[in-house]
Amino acid sequence: MDEIRTSPNQSDPSEAGMTLIELVVVVLIIGILMAIAFPSYVGARDKSADRSAQALLRDGSVVARTVFTDRETFDGVSPAGLHDQEPELDFVPGSDAAAARTHEVSVQTGGSGTGAYLLFATGSGTGRCYAAVHRGDAAVRYQVEEASPCAADDFDPTAGTWTGSW
Repeated sequence: MDEIRTSPNQSDPSEAGMTLIELVVVVLIIGILMAIAFPSYVGARDKSADRSAQALLRDGSVVARTVFTDRETFDGVSPAGLHDQEPELDFVPGSDAAAARTHEVSVQTGGSGTGAYLLFATGSGTGRCYAAVHRGDAAVRYQVEEASPCAADDFDPTAGTWTGSW
């Protein structure tokens, strides 16, 4: 039998690769999929950062209730005293910026016509600043602003903009 030989310039069909057009089409498809998926990823990441800040303030609310139950007032409450109650949170003075990613909560205490209050604030990393104000046995009130950095002193505890939820 005669053996058919191919010249070195002829390619073997079993060793065929992708053409440039096929490669461009594959890269284009991957690019389209990335363009669709990226906004969803960013939205989920931002939502997670916001929820983390809210959860941090809810943890601070538990501490506030404990302090109020023990003392029956918020007078004389300090960031160090709050940290003794909840060592997982880093309570900082109201003029200091706080960020949820570092477990920091900015704390402002004071009194107004409606009595002593305790105000917590922390930034979510998305440019939003979340705050919660506690007044004795009254329901916790919430506020969110577009602000970075985020500190408790940025909020007016007597303003009428506090709501029952974020």
